[in-house]
Amino acid sequence: MPLALLPHRPDLLTPACFTALVELMLPPLLGLLRLGVALEAHGQNTLVELDPAGRPVRLYYRDLGGIHVHPGRLAAAGHEMPPLTGALPTGDDDALRTKLLASAFATVLSSLVAALGDERLWDHVAAVARRHAGPADLAAVFADTWPVKATTAMRLAADPLTDRWCPVPNPLR
Repeated sequence: MPLALLPHRPDLLTPACFTALVELMLPPLLGLLRLGVALEAHGQNTLVELDPAGRPVRLYYRDLGGIHVHPGRLAAAGHEMPPLTGALPTGDDDALRTKLLASAFATVLSSLVAALGDERLWDHVAAVARRHAGPADLAAVFADTWPVKATTAMRLAADPLTDRWCPVPNPLR
């Protein structure tokens, strides 16, 4: 099921489902970011497999063209930059972080917490992020604001494929 569907499924989205999803989602996303790979893991790109009891057991990412790779971070982690098809290389740490924060944090997690109506769930997100974010990324995860994609502004701009971002308050602050 696409993650974007979960806020519309109160029969499946419970606080226990949310905390299990955070435990399943953030460690690999933040671990990849530490290595120099950011997935644009918004609700349409990320699918969740639920067990018969409705617990998240596996995630799938389906937009390989939305992978952003930082050659410097890869090299620092001992990996050579592969030839990229569809992926977007970037040497900009902020651009790398923005893709992940906007999609996974400001969009997916925010919509799930809003659907559940319990701001205390952000405490769990913060704890998992502290355990798994790399030192270079921790400040961005806990910054005053997170970016969110300004899609309408992008589409109306002269270059509609250039990302535009809008800051939103970070609930982890």
